Amino acid sequence: MKVTYGILILCLAGVVTGAMAVPPLPYEFYGTCTIDDEPVPAGTEIVAKLDGTVLGTITTAEAGRYGDTGTFDKRLVVNTGEDTIGKTLDFWIGDRQAAQTVTLQAGESQELNLLFEEGLEGTIDASLTPQPDMGTPELPIGPIPTKAPLGGVILLSLLGAALLVGLARRS
Repeated sequence: MKVTYGILILCLAGVVTGAMAVPPLPYEFYGTCTIDDEPVPAGTEIVAKLDGTVLGTITTAEAGRYGDTGTFDKRLVVNTGEDTIGKTLDFWIGDRQAAQTVTLQAGESQELNLLFEEGLEGTIDASLTPQPDMGTPELPIGPIPTKAPLGGVILLSLLGAALLVGLARRS
């Protein structure tokens, strides 16, 4: 019986540890889109690719526009890992590449007006410019409060619960 509790505790500790790794927030795009100076027709799929791998798609709901600015509006969402941040993302409709490319960042929402024009493929860097460093605010000097990591608290809680269950079964 003790072995069963030990295995259960080890499994739960693995789940808690795995849950602590948080992926970067997605990069979202919305804006206008034209092919040869004409609005892209409604129902057209726009694809975001990194080195030929599709990272996100959206289908235009109205001519010449993909996604929208509202908090809960649909956008072209690109989910990435930390290893892709800083790499160049390009946009496609079928076999036509947009003039704009973007350097991937985490957690941004960007208005990006896409032009699909012959001869301009991938020639415009539309990456967001990082905000200037505003300096570091002065902080008061004193003891630094510390917190127990959430995973440790959960693990200790699980161990305590398992111990209580084991003691209750013995009596």
